[in-house]
Amino acid sequence: PLSLAQRVFLAAGSSVLALLNPHRGDMVAVLGETTGDCALKYNLERMKLSEEGRYVLENRVRVTSQTVDLGKLMCLPKNSFGYAYAQFMTQRGLSPDSRSQVRFVDDPELAYVMQRFREVHDFWHVLLDLPTTVQGELAQKWFELLQTRLPVCGLSALVGPVRLSLSEAQELHTQLVPWAINCHRRCEYLLGVHLEQYFETDLRELRH
Repeated sequence: PLSLAQRVFLAAGSSVLALLNPHRGDMVAVLGETTGDCALKYNLERMKLSEEGRYVLENRVRVTSQTVDLGKLMCLPKNSFGYAYAQFMTQRGLSPDSRSQVRFVDDPELAYVMQRFREVHDFWHVLLDLPTTVQGELAQKWFELLQTRLPVCGLSALVGPVRLSLSEAQELHTQLVPWAINCHRRCEYLLGVHLEQYFETDLRELRH
């Protein structure tokens, strides 16, 4: 387990490096793990409130190439969530194994919550119909912040716009952020949903 001093050192160092270079996904990951204790406890309790959330927690459901077969999902009807997810991943050359392992969260339950949050990121992309552009990622970070209260999402949402042009930043704040807020208000708590169960569901139905 990390001492308080080690946790503070990691949080401070990773935050500086993440601010200097937002492309350092490893530093963003460390920052999320070392600053998210209270938010992870909140999410753990929220997940326990739903039957599907409890199932996910009890079974430690993972999103990896061993549990999610993109080839099989590509055989589903084209209007299904599973097909849309597989297409999203293959078109971008992504793999379910791309999410890093949690290293700096000592509590096993909280570590799993963080891992689950990382691994459903692309599910949420598909559900929200957001591209993997800087604008799209930032809009999703706003949604994730509202859903999970994780500080790292807030940092990304606030700092990320420096990578946008003036017109793109204006569009983000006047259109995409209000849209993300509205989506959150209308949406279920997504970490409490076992999304893999809905691969065969019509995507439009799932979104509504």
